[in-house]
Formats: sequence, structure tokens, C-alpha cells
Amino acid sequence: MASVHRVGKRVSGWLFLPLALAVVAGAVFLWPKEVPATLYLLAKQDLPAGATVTEQDFDRVTLPSAIEGSNYLAKVEPDSMLTRSVFKGELLAGAAVAANAFDRRTPVVIVVSGKLSNSVRVGSTVDVWAANLPAVPAAIVLDATVLAIEQTNSLGKTQTSAELAVSSEYIEALMQAKANGSFLELLLQPTLADQ
Repeated sequence: MASVHRVGKRVSGWLFLPLALAVVAGAVFLWPKEVPATLYLLAKQDLPAGATVTEQDFDRVTLPSAIEGSNYLAKVEPDSMLTRSVFKGELLAGAAVAANAFDRRTPVVIVVSGKLSNSVRVGSTVDVWAANLPAVPAAIVLDATVLAIEQTNSLGKTQTSAELAVSSEYIEALMQAKANGSFLELLLQPTLADQ
């Protein structure tokens, strides 16, 4: 009897080897690579525009470098000032800081005549409105930045005062309103989130 050689069984064995190699090669190339991480600065608290900042005002966090690493900072130069408000938990963008800058606005403390909106916080941009009967209420300060808010309780009455960074052109009107005992109110300027 002559032996019969079956070609089909050996061919399926040879097909398995390249298929296995292709699967292993695909897994190696498609396996997720470790994304490089970079240190960034994250604000510890609300910081108003015009504030001088140091690295102590920020926490260092490690995040993937894929998040536009060149736009966010990992360190702050000495004598750096914020050009816009940075809020707690926000990464410090390079455009928000200027080295050796000078804020020409004047800090002024006012007593708010009513309840302050919960939306107004340190770093908010507000307008100051004054009303003195019988006059019509009017905006006397525009684009002021809230530097600090303080509430005091005296004899069961809560009084709210706010320190504002005010442009010099509005100082005279603000001082006149304070001297006249005008009713002063802070109105939060609308942001893109409000529109």
C-alpha cells in the first residue's frame, strides 16, 4: 500500500503561525503607551486680577502633557502679577500672568448697602451702582475687581464690606457717593457663561 500525503492538514498549521505573529504584533503596536506627565500650577484659592502671585499661591499637580502643555505654567517668575482673575482649582495659563507688571488701579473699601449676591466673590468683575433718593440709581464705577469681601456682625446686624480695585477715573464719584451716604450695590458683570 502506498502512503498518501495529505497537504491540507499541513497548510492549516502553516497558516496559524503568521496569524499568531500578526495578532502579537498588532497588540504590541496598538497597546496604549504611557502618556508623559508634566507638572502644572493649580490655584489654591480665588486670586483677583492685579494680585502679585508666587508659587505658594498654587498647588503642583501632575497631568498628562497632552493638554496643551505650552499654554499652562509649571512655575511663576518673581514679581509676577495676574492680568485676569484666576479661580480656585483653575490651571495657571501663561496669558494670565505678566512679570514685572504694575497695577494702576486704586484699592478702595466700600460698605455694601444690601445683601451681596452669592455669585460675587474674590476676583469677580463688578460695577458699583449708587442710589440717593430722589435721584435715579446710576453706575458710578465700571469694571472694578473684587479684592476681598468681609462680613461683620454687630448688635445682630450684618454689614458687608468689599475691597475693590478701581480705576482712578472713578475715584471722585465713588468718594462723593460714600460721603453723601448713598445706597451702594455691587452688580456682577455678565460673563460668557451667563449668555
